[in-house]
Formats: sequence, C-alpha cells, structure tokens
Amino acid sequence: MNIEVTDACNLNCSSCHTPHGSNYMTPSNFTSILQKLHPGQVRLHWRGEPCLHPQLPELAEIAKSNGVRKLWLSTNTAVPNLSNAEYVNGLLANLDTLVCSVDGYDQRSLEKYRVGASWKLLNRNLDIIGESRSGCLREMRVLMFKYNEGREDFYRVLAREHGFHQISFAQPIINYKTVLSPVEVDEWLAEDPRYQRYEEKDGRWHLKRGNCRPHLCVSVHGSAHPCGHDWRLQYNLGNILVEPRGDIMNRFSELKPMMLTRSLPICGKWCCLPRERVDYREKL
Repeated sequence: MNIEVTDACNLNCSSCHTPHGSNYMTPSNFTSILQKLHPGQVRLHWRGEPCLHPQLPELAEIAKSNGVRKLWLSTNTAVPNLSNAEYVNGLLANLDTLVCSVDGYDQRSLEKYRVGASWKLLNRNLDIIGESRSGCLREMRVLMFKYNEGREDFYRVLAREHGFHQISFAQPIINYKTVLSPVEVDEWLAEDPRYQRYEEKDGRWHLKRGNCRPHLCVSVHGSAHPCGHDWRLQYNLGNILVEPRGDIMNRFSELKPMMLTRSLPICGKWCCLPRERVDYREKL
C-alpha cells in the first residue's frame, strides 16, 4: 500500500506530469488510516515528495507502533529537511528501506531531469544520511539516461562513500510518454538495452507492456485509489477516513478484474510494469 503523506513537491522533474499541491497529512489522520486498513507493508509516498513533510519522522514512528512490518520510502534526496541530522536520524530509526534518487553527476546533469535540484544540497544530504547509525537499508537509485550512461562507476563510488548498502540502475519513463519522438530518443534514451523501458516497433519506440499489479494508494486527503497511475484521482474508491473499510475493499475487488484485463483507460495507456525487471540492483 502507498500512503501519500503530502502532495507537495519541491522539484519540477521533466518526466513528472503529476499535479502537486500544498497538503500535508496530519498524524491523527495517518493513524486512523493505519488502524482501519492494517497494512503490513507501506510506502510513504505517491504523488508528492514525502521528505517535505515536517513530521515525517513522527509518522514513521506511528507506522511502526501500529504494526507495519516493512516501511519503505523513496525521495528525490534534494530536500532541505534531509540536511537536518535530527530529522534524518528520527526517520531512519523507523524505516526499513530508504531509496535515494541521484540522477546526475554534477549540477548541470542533475538539473537536466531533476529540474530545480541542487547538487550541493543533495551531497550534503547524502553526508547526513551516511552518518546515521540506523540499521535501515539504504539504496541509491539512478535513473539511466543517455546523458549519464557510462557513469556507473562514479555512482558506485559515491554510494560507498556515503554508506549505502546497495545501488540500482533503473529504466526511466521519458517525459511520461508511451511513444517517443525521434528527438526524445536522441536526447534521452540510453543505448544500453538494460536501461530502456521502451522497445522499437515499426521504426517507433513504444513503452514496454507487462503484468498489472493492482495496489491500494491512499491520497493525502484519505481517498483510496486502485493504482499508482491514478495520479489524477479519477477512480475514487471512497474516503477511508469516513467510510467503512469493507466498502472500500469491495470496490477495490470489483475493479481488479478490469485492471487485470486493462479495461480501465489508465491501464491501457499507462500500465508500464514490464515482465522483466526494471532495476539492476547491486550490493555494495
């Protein structure tokens, strides 16, 4: 399950078409969602940047105290809160896995995809994260584009220097497109097939298709949704803060067959979970 603790974001990434806001989930609402749904595994993000939430360490502690066995968080890493050692230590004390995105190798390359990010701030944050004594598994995640392809050893060294346990090189969705133009292929698409989430058919590059994996997402407002690609909140299963759990789960079960057969518009257009893996992960 994904729980969106905020829909706010501090960046304007080139592939992100998600509408952002300025809403933050309260600890009381977060607690209510957990106590109603009883999830065993939770990802503390969806459409926004979770580390913008000033109370995120408190939310992580609440999750663990309410029976969440595995707590997972992904961040763009270039967030001011991650320069605060107290914030980082409190957060990592209750996280099981922290994934830090590092998609450039200097200021110019970082900003090409992570528009608005600071390379200096990102490195300062990596220092703070690396100094934490928490047992949280730390993974550096690198989206591989044409502009940073061939820099794998740079990222391996960077990850080791900052105490990361593993690194993954991942296939990006480029400009959130299902079909790439020749200009986009030339500018963005890595040449190594391992890093391509697109395949060439009839002279055009199409997003690879795969198997549907429905999973419940809860928005910052408490509304439940059947898939992470419902980022415009089109398929509202009900608000978990005011409706019975059973009603919401029944609606979720009713939508599942449609999702598995790609009968919903978001499934036919945006389902992009290929059958092969999209992250090439290495232990450090």
